[in-house]
Amino acid sequence: MQRKADETGWLCLQYLARHNKPRLLAFFHFSDPDTAGHKYGMDSEEYRQAASQCDKWLGEILSKLKEMNLAENTLIYITTDHGFDKHVPNAKSHNCAPDCWLVTNDLAISRNGEIADIAATIIHRFDIEVGQRDPPLAGEPLISH
Repeated sequence: MQRKADETGWLCLQYLARHNKPRLLAFFHFSDPDTAGHKYGMDSEEYRQAASQCDKWLGEILSKLKEMNLAENTLIYITTDHGFDKHVPNAKSHNCAPDCWLVTNDLAISRNGEIADIAATIIHRFDIEVGQRDPPLAGEPLISH
């Protein structure tokens, strides 16, 4: 189900208030930029406004973590699920656009990587056991060994 950023952001804050344990894992997904990018294009004002709304809610989430005294011990990973076709002006599609970005406060991150490395990093940092997988989990943690 896709929700607008204001509804998603409010639900994120409610989740944090209910699950205010010292150790928790949460995945918050804001779909507004993806929806706006596909509808209006990656260079559109609508796309920029959607990203701005997500930034506003990120600020609210960070403020909530500070209020709960969890901010200092919380790893935060902010990323995209894909890019757009860069060779097409104001692209609305991503036929082959594997580029994404990662913003994090995780000081253990020591290298660049690919989109699959983001999930591998989070799994590694939270000590989540994935066991033997067939096919194996894609990606390598973005942490020097």
